[in-house]
Amino acid sequence: IAMWAIFEHLWPLRAAEGMLRGFASNLHLLAQLMTVFEEETPERIVQRVRYLRELINSGFAAVHAHADSMVFEFGPQRRNNFALRDRILRWQASARTLFLVQVAILQYRIQIDYTTVPERVKEAQAEFDAALRRVLQGIAANVDDVTSEPETLSLSPTLNAFSETVVDWYQSRGIDLPARTQSILALSQQLHELITQLAEDVLGSDAAPNASEAAFSAEL
Repeated sequence: IAMWAIFEHLWPLRAAEGMLRGFASNLHLLAQLMTVFEEETPERIVQRVRYLRELINSGFAAVHAHADSMVFEFGPQRRNNFALRDRILRWQASARTLFLVQVAILQYRIQIDYTTVPERVKEAQAEFDAALRRVLQGIAANVDDVTSEPETLSLSPTLNAFSETVVDWYQSRGIDLPARTQSILALSQQLHELITQLAEDVLGSDAAPNASEAAFSAEL
């Protein structure tokens, strides 16, 4: 019996569908990273970050495993599926960079005693976190939900509000921005650029088929 026949019998989930579902799941997990500061204590925050980090790394590995398995799949959609494979791997590379920047920001933020942070600064930070979370969830929904429509969300207003609030607070007291705060603002700007580029790539004119469409095309 041909190896590809054995493979398709044992693993009925098509690789293209698995890659799409896995990529969407990873985006949902990246969105959850933006909620870790809702935990009550630094210890709980660290536990949550570690838990999500393991899930995300496993999710990235799973997408690559599906990509590797595609070589065993044949049929009329093989060429299209390999084109989709290349796109998803490109998106995942961007998502991985996004993840590394998220972790870097969290490492800085975990060192801050938030009892000393002004309420308006915390609110501006929370609004930026929420905007990032909504954009990531929106991209994921477009990938894995047949009924979803691309949603245009701009991160610039919340990022600008956060940056201006932080800078104004220090300037009003005649204090130079601490190095840690400068790093957080710079990384937040980088995060904004990365997620905007990812959204444009995934939701652009050559938008991704969702998982349901991938499963259907695999049966043709």
